Amino acid sequence: MARIAWGVCCGVLLLTAAAGSRSVGAATAAKEVKLAECSVFVHQSSGTMIVVKGDDYYFGTSQHVVAFSPGNATSETDKGVVIKFSHATSEGKQGILVYCGSDLRFYEPASDAAISAMPKGKETSVALCTKGKGCTHAHTPCSAGATTAASTPKPNGSPQPSGNGKQASNVVQAGAQTSAGAAAPGVVLIEGERVQPAEAMIFTRSILMEEGPSVAAMNEFQENINKVRYNMNTYRLGYALGSEKVGSRHVFSGAVKGWRGTSTGDVSAWPEATYPVARREARRRAQLLDPIIIAEPIDEMNNLRLYYLPSLVGHDGREYTVIPTAIAFCIHPRTGGRMTVMIRDGRTYGAVNGPLAVTSNIYVKDVESYPVGPFGLGTARIPSVFYSKVVRFDVEPFPQGDPLDRLMGAVLAARSSGPLDTADFRALYQEMTRYTGGKIE
Repeated sequence: MARIAWGVCCGVLLLTAAAGSRSVGAATAAKEVKLAECSVFVHQSSGTMIVVKGDDYYFGTSQHVVAFSPGNATSETDKGVVIKFSHATSEGKQGILVYCGSDLRFYEPASDAAISAMPKGKETSVALCTKGKGCTHAHTPCSAGATTAASTPKPNGSPQPSGNGKQASNVVQAGAQTSAGAAAPGVVLIEGERVQPAEAMIFTRSILMEEGPSVAAMNEFQENINKVRYNMNTYRLGYALGSEKVGSRHVFSGAVKGWRGTSTGDVSAWPEATYPVARREARRRAQLLDPIIIAEPIDEMNNLRLYYLPSLVGHDGREYTVIPTAIAFCIHPRTGGRMTVMIRDGRTYGAVNGPLAVTSNIYVKDVESYPVGPFGLGTARIPSVFYSKVVRFDVEPFPQGDPLDRLMGAVLAARSSGPLDTADFRALYQEMTRYTGGKIE
């Protein structure tokens, strides 16, 4: 059994699945849409619904709806509302999966009982709302304005209890889909925001290797090399993930946060704008974290996120050479326990209930010169091309052939060979939850 540590590595989902492919006719010119003649899908936590009548689509509430057409992104354009969606299955229910940037929202089929509870019951005629009529309701499923008496979102977007006393869930419940999608939102960089230690999943410490002509150039002035040493050797680069509790279930929330600080409780700060090349390069590297594509969006995506990260290990004078790596972030739905697993250079490493930590030897290949001091007569030389030839994990790798080792190999292979199989995604989820509070059946 590999050694698991408290508290990884350096360097992160937009969901990009294609929308449904069937053609959509022109929206009906009728002023009302009769629900008894339509297929109605409801999103419980927002109280909104999607109505399908033949080849026409509408979004809104039980008071009024607006016609929309499918597209590549959910938005409101000059030509009307466009919604990116696909047909999906959740817990045996055939519904509609809507893409709201980094979020997924599953609209499940409305039961006769739900429709009967509307003002006029099953025969309800919903007014068709247009811009010309001065619509006041939320125009897309990603908006937060539309509410019903049964489900009123709080200002922060969390659902309040519904009329039956149960909390309405905003957990993504997605099933079979016609095309593949990313398994997680992408990465956002935070600055001026304090990192929450409990959210830190992985980080890298750096050690400047003081050798070669570039370091010699930086060493011409003591103040210059001291500043470079401080920035390289003091700051950590890492990723953090927020979470929330929906009902009794712990789930990840929001995008992965890329941060740079002296500790997992520090305020994130990127290199100062005075040295734009250094600042741009540090931020660019952190944004290399890229979601892995899986065969279909499924409910477990709320608790397991998969990413590809190219580890920069050299530079040929024109571009970096890399070692492909893959990272998995997991949160146990019952206990809230966390785990990070990473595969690099054929070995797999993991940490439970603390960030996976790595120490990286930094080699500087090139520098950028900036005028500094009174009248700009001095010169500051700042690393512009640098890489890590040697990294050391704080933990021992899992034995080769271990289930986690095999499954992370499949995750990494999916980066280049196609979507990750749903069975492998679920198997990895089961294996990681085994470490964080007990296997989920």
